[in-house]
Amino acid sequence: MGTGRGEDVNGEQEAGVPLSEHELSVLAELEHSLFEQDPRLVEVMSAGDSMSRRKRRTLWGVTGFLVCTIVLVAYFAVSLWLGRRHPGDDSPRS
Repeated sequence: MGTGRGEDVNGEQEAGVPLSEHELSVLAELEHSLFEQDPRLVEVMSAGDSMSRRKRRTLWGVTGFLVCTIVLVAYFAVSLWLGRRHPGDDSPRS
């Protein structure tokens, strides 16, 4: 669990207000109580994200860009294929 001293559960720096000694003791009591009541939840929550928010957003951005590029190229290829002239199309129609 977090220490309340500017670091999250993964040891990364958190932005926020430092906690007083009283708040730290209350937080420690709450963490201990939670661990006793539901150790599985504590385990899951302590594991944290496997991927940070920045990495996830970057991955979604790159994926979106690639999908849009593929759709654009496919649309262009289909429009060229549909618009090409076939032999004999130049003959006048009566």
